[in-house]
Amino acid sequence: MSFSTHQRPSYQAPQTAEKVMHYPREEKLDHLYTRGTFIFIFVLFAAVVFIFSREDGIQHLILQLTGTPGTATIISTQTGIDGRSLVVRYQFKTTNQNKIDKRELILSPETTHGLYNSQKTPIIYSKIFPQYSVLISNQNSTRPGYIIMLIAITSILTCLWLSWRNLVAIQKHRQEDLRY
Repeated sequence: MSFSTHQRPSYQAPQTAEKVMHYPREEKLDHLYTRGTFIFIFVLFAAVVFIFSREDGIQHLILQLTGTPGTATIISTQTGIDGRSLVVRYQFKTTNQNKIDKRELILSPETTHGLYNSQKTPIIYSKIFPQYSVLISNQNSTRPGYIIMLIAITSILTCLWLSWRNLVAIQKHRQEDLRY
């Protein structure tokens, strides 16, 4: 038995890149599914943003549409849990003489500077939904939540429209695949 000294040639990669079979129709379908996934994730994100901003946003919208000026009687003021904010409890009567009692409002330190020395303070409340009211000095505190809520709603509606277009494109693509 003799052993050969002959060595096998080592494998060398081709000098040019190999041609990979390319399916452009499948690539387009993958793109449509990926786009649909990203749209779905963005809708979830916008929905979470909407959930966090809806309280201030809805209050601001209702007070802008149906707000009526009035006067509230301050029942008590207390320092908030953080030691910087102020909790104001007040009551007011609606135009129908319905008495709304003990509304609580937590104000930021910037808006509380000497505003509640008197027992009467101006407010804005909704005629239709009297549970929505705000002190005039704190009226603009809900505006950022309103703007964020509108952006979230617009984003959700836009994504739903894009998702519909994407589903129509997928369906059209599948119908065309029947002929291939």
